[in-house]
Amino acid sequence: MSVILRRAADRGEAAPGAVSPRIARMPADLVRHEMPLTDRPVPDEIVDELFLPLVRARSRNLRD
Repeated sequence: MSVILRRAADRGEAAPGAVSPRIARMPADLVRHEMPLTDRPVPDEIVDELFLPLVRARSRNLRD
């Protein structure tokens, strides 16, 4: 995840240091929660509606 976040920062999609270790772990934690409890495919919303908006919002706050 650190490589992914560093590349996002290099592309200007996230501010360096905007994501705490807990937030960086969030997608994997949610996947581990979803899989055994629902027995369904992992929803795209974990990244698209939760993680990316959170990272972008934190990045904007650091820039302002």
